[in-house]
Amino acid sequence: MDLISDFRRALDVLRYNMILFLPSLIIFYLVPIMVLIAAFYVLTPITYTILKVQASNLIYGLIFGITVLATLAGLTYIYVLSGAANMNKKAVLTGSTSMKDFWDGCDKYFLKILAGTILLATVYAVIVLVGIILTSAILLPYTPKLTQMIKLQPENILKRFEPVTLLEALEVLIDPISLWLLLLTCMGIFFIFTVFWIQALVIEDVGVFRAVGLSVRFVKKNMKTTLGIASLWLISQGLVVTITPYGFLDGGSSGCLFAVAPIPQILLQPIIATFFTLLLYVTYADKTGRIQPSTLKDRGG
Repeated sequence: MDLISDFRRALDVLRYNMILFLPSLIIFYLVPIMVLIAAFYVLTPITYTILKVQASNLIYGLIFGITVLATLAGLTYIYVLSGAANMNKKAVLTGSTSMKDFWDGCDKYFLKILAGTILLATVYAVIVLVGIILTSAILLPYTPKLTQMIKLQPENILKRFEPVTLLEALEVLIDPISLWLLLLTCMGIFFIFTVFWIQALVIEDVGVFRAVGLSVRFVKKNMKTTLGIASLWLISQGLVVTITPYGFLDGGSSGCLFAVAPIPQILLQPIIATFFTLLLYVTYADKTGRIQPSTLKDRGG
């Protein structure tokens, strides 16, 4: 099948398996609510205790509390993602899924997806670290000049905006900017080639490294399809922003507009996330010959 056929098939699978929306609803709505509740019960006692002992340690206590909350939120997200992965797999390969598949996926894939997430996060972290080190090395010879430009006296402050000064600043910054553009491009390419790693992991029932390798190989063979899916996702995001740029209100104060603006997007994001996640599974299963044409026949597909 081509991308249009995969798109239609994903719609058919989703039409007969509305339960696939549940994991996205949990991730977008329930998890943030749980984090807010946990924040109240975790950060409040920490803040109270530290203020009683030594107020200067407040920042360290808050950092500790936020780290704990972020870790719990991340683990919860991966746990739900593991269950959703198995549900998508079953829906695509058999035509139906249930909550039993969700819990089976949590048990079977949680540790693997956690390990894979840590692996990919490490790669991104290394790229960022390399960027920081190289940026420091590039800017080090210019430190005296930068210091002089920053410490101009108030009466000479306008010199910062003179063409000569701006050109000097641009000359100093052009190499770091070019470096980070290159690194961001590398991260984008790495993301594209590993975008199917979870699909490969659950559909092929392989380990993390094997799944990453299969994803890279799959994208190499199906680059146009992969870029097509990415383009459709970007278009969907653009439509959401364009259709509801200011929320439900056309008038009123800017404060009201600001408060309401995210609501339509928040309502639409779970739908977009569910569909495009399913589309990745349909595409991978189709291109690797895992989809049986009769899967949806009994359901009228």
